[in-house]
Amino acid sequence: MTTEEGFQLALDANPHDWHTRLVFADWLQDRDDPRAEAYRALGHLRVHPLRIEMVVTEGEPSGEWEFIWGTGANDGTRARELSAACLLPAAWYDSLSALQPDERTLWWRYYPTRRAAEDAAVEAFARFRGAGASATLDSGPAPTG
Repeated sequence: MTTEEGFQLALDANPHDWHTRLVFADWLQDRDDPRAEAYRALGHLRVHPLRIEMVVTEGEPSGEWEFIWGTGANDGTRARELSAACLLPAAWYDSLSALQPDERTLWWRYYPTRRAAEDAAVEAFARFRGAGASATLDSGPAPTG
């Protein structure tokens, strides 16, 4: 791949492909793009937004993409297995902006597309790192909002 659009299309087609995120991070770094570090962190953590299908009004699926923090809202082994892929470290998650006007819970952040979710994660990573956070990306206290 030689363009950002090519990488984004590949990730749209295969959102869980952490290898592509790492190659994309290298590609961004070669261009001095500040997003490289965040994509590299996503790739190393093997974290990506997860598409959820919830039935909302009149039976239409919502088709939202999410990142989560913690497992308290995900009871049951199967739910934890499914949501592990979109689990961000707490301090990084706490820096995420929510695009949905109704913040339904402290544990989930919903976005209309994979790209919107990853853009928010990349921006959150920059805020998280800019605040002098440690590079370890370990868990911390629960998000506050």
